[in-house]
Amino acid sequence: MIITLCVVAVCMLVYAATKREYKKEEIASDTQYAIEESNVLVSDYEEDIFEEYNSSGEVFEERSFVESDKTLEPEECGYWIIEMPYYLPEDDYSFNCVQVDGMEDEELQNKVNDSLKKYLYLLGRNNAVLESTQSEIYVYLQSVKYLSIRYYFDYAPEGKSTMYADLCITIDMQTGAEVFLDDLIDINEDFALLIKTGGIIKREAIPNFITAKENTRIVNANYNRTSMDAILRIFNEFTKEKFYEFIDLEDMYYNLKRYFYMEEGAICFTYHEGGGINKIPLNDIEEFLKVPKW
Repeated sequence: MIITLCVVAVCMLVYAATKREYKKEEIASDTQYAIEESNVLVSDYEEDIFEEYNSSGEVFEERSFVESDKTLEPEECGYWIIEMPYYLPEDDYSFNCVQVDGMEDEELQNKVNDSLKKYLYLLGRNNAVLESTQSEIYVYLQSVKYLSIRYYFDYAPEGKSTMYADLCITIDMQTGAEVFLDDLIDINEDFALLIKTGGIIKREAIPNFITAKENTRIVNANYNRTSMDAILRIFNEFTKEKFYEFIDLEDMYYNLKRYFYMEEGAICFTYHEGGGINKIPLNDIEEFLKVPKW
C-alpha cells in the first residue's frame, strides 16, 4: 500500500511539472508569435484542397477562390485572390500559394503571379514547413496598388522547441514587381533617430499576458537602447539588396523570423523579436515616404 501511494504521488508530481512546462512553452510561443486580430486568415493547410499530382510531377490546374468577407472583388481592386498548389519537387511537398485572377491585363496578371511565386522555393528544406503542424496564409493589404501577404508555418517536434517559418511577399499590382522597404521609405540616419527616440512603434496586446500599452512601451524602450547603426542594419535587411540574403538553403533548420509587410496605414515588421509584430503608422513617418500613403 505504501509503495502504491508513493508511485501515485510521483506520477502526480511528474504530471504537474509537465503541465507547468507545457504552459510556460505555450506562453513563450504566444509571446514570440502573437498574431494580430485584424489579420485576414485566408486558408488553413488542414483543409488541403490539392493532394494529387500527375505522372510528370506537375500539379493539376486545381484552384479555389478565397472565401473571406474581407477580401475584395475585382470591381473594387481589379482582381480576385485565389489559392493554387505550389510544389517543391526536391522535397516532394506541396502547400497552398496565393495567386490572382480576373485582371484585365493578362500580361500584367502573369507577371504578378510569377512574382508571387518567385521566392516560395525558400520554404523548401525547412522542417518548420515540411513537417508543419500548422500552416496559414494572411492577407494584410489588398488594393489597386498593392498586395501584401504572409505565409506562416510551425512545427512542434516531440520534446523540442517549436520551430517557425514566415515568408512575407508584397507586390506592386501596377507593375507586377516585388516591393521592398526601400521602395517605400528612405532608410537614413534621420529615420533611425526617429525610431530610436520617437516612441512611434506600436504593438498589440497579447491576451492573458501583456497589455498593448505595456507591450508598446517595452519595444520602444528596447529600440531607445539600440545604437543608430544597429537600427539602420535592421531596416536595411528589408531592402531589395539584403532581404533574401540571410537564408542558408543548406541548413534545414533555419527559421524565417524577420520580415515586413504592409497594411492599411502602416508598415509592420519583426526582427528576431518576441512580443509580436511591430507596427509603424504612416502618419508618423510621412516625411520619409517615397510613395503616397496606402
